Amino acid sequence: MLPEGLSNSLCSLNANETKLTFTSWYRIRRSTGEVILDSSDPNGPRFAKTIIDSCCRFSYDEVQEILDGNDIELTKRPTVFGTATWDQLVGDIFLLYDVCSKVRGRRFDHGSVRIDKEKMRFKLDDGDVPYAYEYESHSASHWMIEELMLLSNEVVAKKLCALGDAAVLRRHPPPDPKSFGELSERIRTKLGVTEWNGETSKDLFESLKIVKEKLGHQMGQLIEFLVMKTMKPAQYCSQRSGAIHHYALAFDYYTHFTSPIRRYPDILVHRQLQTLLELEVCGIAPYVTDSEVSEIEQQCDLCNVMKKKSREAQENCDVSFFCIYLRNRKEFHVTRATVMSITEKCLNVYIPKLGKDSPVFFKLTAKVPDWYLAGGEKRGDLEAMMKGPEYIAFLNASEAVVKWSEEDQKDKIKLFDQLKVVVVPLDTVPISFATVLLPPNFSDLYKAESSS
Repeated sequence: MLPEGLSNSLCSLNANETKLTFTSWYRIRRSTGEVILDSSDPNGPRFAKTIIDSCCRFSYDEVQEILDGNDIELTKRPTVFGTATWDQLVGDIFLLYDVCSKVRGRRFDHGSVRIDKEKMRFKLDDGDVPYAYEYESHSASHWMIEELMLLSNEVVAKKLCALGDAAVLRRHPPPDPKSFGELSERIRTKLGVTEWNGETSKDLFESLKIVKEKLGHQMGQLIEFLVMKTMKPAQYCSQRSGAIHHYALAFDYYTHFTSPIRRYPDILVHRQLQTLLELEVCGIAPYVTDSEVSEIEQQCDLCNVMKKKSREAQENCDVSFFCIYLRNRKEFHVTRATVMSITEKCLNVYIPKLGKDSPVFFKLTAKVPDWYLAGGEKRGDLEAMMKGPEYIAFLNASEAVVKWSEEDQKDKIKLFDQLKVVVVPLDTVPISFATVLLPPNFSDLYKAESSS
């Protein structure tokens, strides 16, 4: 990401400010959502360096308010500059919603896969300490922009193919056949979803919808997560690499063009597109040597490495912020988790509220914060967690038996069961958390206020 002074000011499309941009135009058939991808078509995409002066800048929340049919108070509306009127802009928003809805429907009909992952957004106080959180929205105001950006990236990728082997593209391979096959077998036999079919991305998307319809949203989230684990991440590549299809989007050609303020590959694509346009004006056919293509491929490889590091850093930051949040509130986080696998040491579960998987230990042995002491005595809830069950037996990779005390009956835990767990922030460096299975009578023992 560029420094904030650039990304949020100089390079941002603020209203009533003249900005230099790289623009892609494309035509969408309003009745069907079909996009004309052929640049040689008179109605096909075109590209140019341009100057933009926006008449109004909306937030996502403001657009969603309009789409929900709510009238924004006059004093709370964003300023409209130039000759445009508020009513015209509202009409444009509804027109975009109508068109983008058709584009989105068409994309899923042609095989795109949608996987909804819970993403926490933290609110920070003046000292940059998290004091609250909310979940990232998947509302229409967000996916409208997403659809338009996807189309822009697609039409630019199609155009770049004229460069031949040197074109910087983004590919996404299909799931690993072995691990996906094993997952599919478990879904059919353990969950009874006999309709499950993942031969194509379209089949997979339909199967994921069936899981949610038959087994509920939380189970659907787990299966989506497990499907993602069978996939390799999308990668930047040259056209020479051959396998350039994007599986999740079901696009034959795709690249990143729309976010040059936060991704270096977009800058590479901008440079390539500008070079291609200049060659066309001069009537010169593109020519790139093998050594130049190899250099581009090295840049793509480096971008993939940095993308992976960025993703890992983001995930670690999410964990850290959540643990700091729990520490400051001096409480644990009780939530539901779904069993992914069973081993001789622990259960592995998926926690939808965190969007993460985690081992679940029967005994809490890690270092916990000192605030669990109350009135000089250990809190009963933590004491019960640290004590753990009296009896554990691992039957196989699909089942385990747990007995909490002599009076309790044996509880059988099976693959895909939903359990109550507690997330405990630890006094460790780097900061982390432990996930602990709650006993059946946890409601009597657990005194801290639940965060769920």
